[in-house]
Amino acid sequence: MPGSCCGGSVRVLPKLDPAECNALTQTASGLLVPRTVLEGIAPGGTVGDARSVDIDVTDTGGEDCPDSWQIGARLSPVSGEATLTATADLAASPSTYVPTGLTVTLPEPGRYQLHWNVLGQICGSNPVNGGSNRWIQARVVNATTGSPLGPVRTVIQHQYAASIAIQSCVDATAPIDHQVTVTAAPLTLRLEAVLFGPGGTVTSAVIHGGQTAVTWAKIAD
Repeated sequence: MPGSCCGGSVRVLPKLDPAECNALTQTASGLLVPRTVLEGIAPGGTVGDARSVDIDVTDTGGEDCPDSWQIGARLSPVSGEATLTATADLAASPSTYVPTGLTVTLPEPGRYQLHWNVLGQICGSNPVNGGSNRWIQARVVNATTGSPLGPVRTVIQHQYAASIAIQSCVDATAPIDHQVTVTAAPLTLRLEAVLFGPGGTVTSAVIHGGQTAVTWAKIAD
């Protein structure tokens, strides 16, 4: 503080506590106390279109030296599931991929793990001296561009030799497991299936609704 002595002026400099946690400093223009503002990111939820970790920052209160805060982080990746509600008919358009009606939308950029569980059925007859070999394949495509994503899977095969006369239905389930990187979100994927093969008479070739489903989860930003 300023004062006077013997016709002159004296400025008394403040005494700074040398404690390591003391952030107060003496600058050319005066005392400086740094101001720290801490802000939590999305406590209780996800913020932004590419974040899988929530960070919470809590002031523990008080004016101790040093002041203390609690910082916590929680994984919060998006995930979901969907089920095919109506059975998809493949027999009407053999050798052509048919949209099954099962779609899933990946909502934000990042890397995703998907698991599709596809249940198919072929019913048909095989004449003597005819032989038959029919099968169903399934694939996942970009619903906007139609580009395939992930592997093609053979779901079921209905095959009989020429010496066997039979009428039957066969069922089988096939998984499609794959990962997808989304750069432009949202990205909608669609499950498609196709009936291939010669011989015999196919009375029904379907992907079953109610039992064909997909689950997905974001695994990386």
